[in-house]
Amino acid sequence: MRIIKKYFILIIIISILIVSLLFSFIYIKSRSQNFKIDTDIYKYTDENNDNNTIDSNSSKNVVPTKLTTGISISSDLLNSDLTENEKLYILNNNKYNLEDRISLYLGTDKEDFGFIYYDLNSDKYIKFNENDTFIAASTYKVSLNLLAYEKVKQNKDLLNIFINYKDKYYEEGTGILQDLDNIPPMKVQDLLDLSIINSDNIATNMVGDYLGGHDKVREQVWDIFNIPLSSLDNITTPESELKILKHIYDNKDDSNYAHLIKVLQSTDTHTRIDKYIPKEIVAHKIGSSNDYIHDIGIITCENPYILIVYTKGLDDAEEKIGQVSKAVYNYQINFRDPN
Repeated sequence: MRIIKKYFILIIIISILIVSLLFSFIYIKSRSQNFKIDTDIYKYTDENNDNNTIDSNSSKNVVPTKLTTGISISSDLLNSDLTENEKLYILNNNKYNLEDRISLYLGTDKEDFGFIYYDLNSDKYIKFNENDTFIAASTYKVSLNLLAYEKVKQNKDLLNIFINYKDKYYEEGTGILQDLDNIPPMKVQDLLDLSIINSDNIATNMVGDYLGGHDKVREQVWDIFNIPLSSLDNITTPESELKILKHIYDNKDDSNYAHLIKVLQSTDTHTRIDKYIPKEIVAHKIGSSNDYIHDIGIITCENPYILIVYTKGLDDAEEKIGQVSKAVYNYQINFRDPN
């Protein structure tokens, strides 16, 4: 009986040891697997963090929203027969909605007035007729400059290349090269500057031809911004020009685009957007072709904004552009909603 009891106790002890060893083995294996799983989790988390950084940056792309300001103007007042002075008084009265004020001032001219105001800090806007097609005239020269500066990213020597003048480049109209008896070989950079500052047609033709021709220039610019316009005619829309000007502003820390903004601030015509506001803060380019009168620009005040105006067949179009620009500027510096 004692022997049986002795073996029974021994069996119990051995069983406990076996169970303990088995438990330890399972525990260690489990920990090992957990460690591997945890390591994979951290690896996955790190990969996700990289993606999250991209997503986080993407989330900073604020969706633009329409600007609403002040008291709406009643339809009766909008359609009433007011004098020019009465229209100007309401246009500059900031208690009323800005878009309504512009509409009242323009009256039926609004139909031929392509307009965009875009606040670059708040991403709020006012737009009408923004997808209407207009002859671009010399506002095209901004696209030409943009394409040249984009190509510098692949060819850093582009701006220092000399282009020889050819008779086919001659074009009367705006610019200073047309007055020279002999046009010397000129650097691409100098020609670009002349195309903006003096709206020089010959300089524009020289650079345009070097980049493949004006049709090819437009085609490449439209491709960059995914703009569904024909490149065979010198046409554009206010919405297309917004993409171009916003790209210039968004890349203002790039030395070439910073230079372009300074050059746009040095244009020699001040009868439209900057007719009634400080000229030194307006980086703009006008365009004129028969009854098409335009001005597009970045206004570099404390709260910068883009203003784009394309018109067709308006009487005294420059004055109308100037007055609307003045109203927008006064709103921007005095009553702008920071949100």
